[in-house]
Amino acid sequence: MGNCGVGFAPVRPLDRDWLIGLMEGVEDIPGATLPLEDIVRRQTSHTASVYGLHDRGVLAPGRKADVNVIDYAGLGCDAPRMAYDLPAGGRRLLQGALGYVATVVAGRPILEAGRPTGELPGRLVRGG
Repeated sequence: MGNCGVGFAPVRPLDRDWLIGLMEGVEDIPGATLPLEDIVRRQTSHTASVYGLHDRGVLAPGRKADVNVIDYAGLGCDAPRMAYDLPAGGRRLLQGALGYVATVVAGRPILEAGRPTGELPGRLVRGG
């Protein structure tokens, strides 16, 4: 599986380099894989800790959590496409993800059967 355009992720440069290194490190070692548990930890509790979001990143009482239901065998990426929807005609590269069956944010499903529900219960979160 490719890196799903992780180099274009809207994150700080040092974090982008870490994400690219993680993806490339896995891709470039023939037969090497990271355990699913390690991948999930790196994308949840580790990332929350890096950004100082101490009430997030794990499923536990009293913690805030968004949940993805993933079809692991179906994970993949759509072909990249260019969108011209930024101010002043600016462009950005978009690439959809495959294999995400459902996503629940603030207790409400925003994705079901791989399709958006139209619900947008989330809010902007800033690290502390």
